[in-house]
Amino acid sequence: MIKGIMRIKPKNQKSAEIWDVEEALQWIRKMWPLKDLNLKLLTWRTLLLASLCSPKRSNELAALSLLELRQSSSLWKFTLVRTKNRGYGAPHSAVYHKFEDEVLCPLTSFNAYLEATSAVRKDKEIFLSYIKPYKKVTSATIARWLKSALGEAGIEGYSAHSTRAAATSKAAVKGLTPKTILEAANWSPKSSTFQRFYNKDIDESFQEMILGKSRNDYGGGDKPDKKSYSRYEPKRQTDRARRQGTSSAPIPTKKRR
Repeated sequence: MIKGIMRIKPKNQKSAEIWDVEEALQWIRKMWPLKDLNLKLLTWRTLLLASLCSPKRSNELAALSLLELRQSSSLWKFTLVRTKNRGYGAPHSAVYHKFEDEVLCPLTSFNAYLEATSAVRKDKEIFLSYIKPYKKVTSATIARWLKSALGEAGIEGYSAHSTRAAATSKAAVKGLTPKTILEAANWSPKSSTFQRFYNKDIDESFQEMILGKSRNDYGGGDKPDKKSYSRYEPKRQTDRARRQGTSSAPIPTKKRR
């Protein structure tokens, strides 16, 4: 009963809605050219872009390692061998593709970051502290950096984990298939996590969907694939109607045993 009420009228409106990815991308565009950035801003920029292009948890971003990297000129794939979220099955991965806009290309940012840290790098993890002794960082530090980067972009009051909701929600609205979204976020194919907690209300390969400039650009003016999009849309419409007080749908309750 309580969960149903909170879903209709959440204590904090931010728990029902999410920020627009374009706000973060605007700040990332401003952080250019990369050679003019200090190590702190370059770190925050690279991390935020990485978290949007491949929506991973803070502990997974902290685990990105050069030892588990397979790369080509157009693709980087990190294998996440040890993360607290993988209890069984094949290791998760984080995949980044070359993007035509160099300013938003995650590979360009990764390369600039690795070059900037090459002289002080002793650990194989990608992200290092930007102050001495420049060691690898924990998931808590990654989360703090993401929140700081969001603050720099003018996105206040959201946690670092909100990047997963923002990125996956935008991908869903732009018509990316549920299967691809679940794979990108390392969710089980049968998981209801995205639908229940991450498919937030917003005004509009995964990376291509996230870095696209237009909020309503579904590729040449075409609408999203109804088969892939319709799985989430009814729920989104019902949730929106409940918040506005126009829905006749019953409040979800737990069945008593």
